[in-house]
Amino acid sequence: GEKDSNIVNEFGCLTGDIEKGFAESEVIVEDRFEIPFIDHAYLEPEAGISWLDDYGTINIRVCSQVIEHFRDVAEVLNLPHNKVRYIGTMIGGGFGGKEDITVESFIALLTLKTKKPVRLVYTREESLLAKFSYCFITGNITSG
Repeated sequence: GEKDSNIVNEFGCLTGDIEKGFAESEVIVEDRFEIPFIDHAYLEPEAGISWLDDYGTINIRVCSQVIEHFRDVAEVLNLPHNKVRYIGTMIGGGFGGKEDITVESFIALLTLKTKKPVRLVYTREESLLAKFSYCFITGNITSG
């Protein structure tokens, strides 16, 4: 990544003549694939606590795989980034499912408005309803 950036890595995509590639292939495989609705169903549900410290900074302790979300929470609250502190906790399981913002904005907003600590823990039903999970996907793939 660059020194003054939070970009860790960039990926590119190679393009070419697809018809030529198929013409030169010994074998071409074509099929239709269906992936059903999937949820990560990790052991602990989405949860977090937030509080204001003596400097007026909103502290958020949350089980997340991406602590950089403090920027998004700051934008939701219309606060400078240095007024939101994100503290990651141990993760019992995530599998990529704890990369999105879940409870953070809600608890931070309630803390900002009430000036009191806030705790929110989703039930399994709330977890399934409130967050993005992998949706049903159907695709035709040709490979050669």
